[in-house]
Amino acid sequence: MSLASRTATRATLWTVGAFAISAGLGAPAIADPPLISVKGPLRDYNTAVVGAFDDATARARITRHKGGSTVTFSVDGIRRSAAGQEFGAHLHVGPCITDNGAAAGAHYNNDVAVGRTPVRVNQDTEVWLDFVVSPSGKAKATARVPFVPKPGTRSIVVHEHGTDANGAAGVRLACLPVVW
Repeated sequence: MSLASRTATRATLWTVGAFAISAGLGAPAIADPPLISVKGPLRDYNTAVVGAFDDATARARITRHKGGSTVTFSVDGIRRSAAGQEFGAHLHVGPCITDNGAAAGAHYNNDVAVGRTPVRVNQDTEVWLDFVVSPSGKAKATARVPFVPKPGTRSIVVHEHGTDANGAAGVRLACLPVVW
């Protein structure tokens, strides 16, 4: 395949994004572009109270690779009073709606998505993106998982503390819409 053909293939895959993956089209000979890359302000789940993420912005990126995907999540503008604190963050199945944490639904779980039973809850079936806030009010997390999340209206939800062995991380504080 010529370079021009590979470039056209890459542009086509970038344009159709999730369709190319869900349709099972083969990967081009060059590196795949991100499946999704989004950035914007975090939406607050409690606008009546001042919180650590009120003025924060975030970026999320899902990149497909052989055997699964890598999800990166970075946050900037976290209140410096939160420095050193650990927060949980997860990919959820529902939308990100200000003042409505319940709308985000459950964690995205690949066992549920593919109908596998019994459903397991761990870092191989869900996207866990726990992070610790730096003194400058920044944080970053990366999760490499053995699946590619199915497209839809999703959100990355920030929780009040790090994720425990059962997948729980406490109250929902803020979210970033992730739709593809």
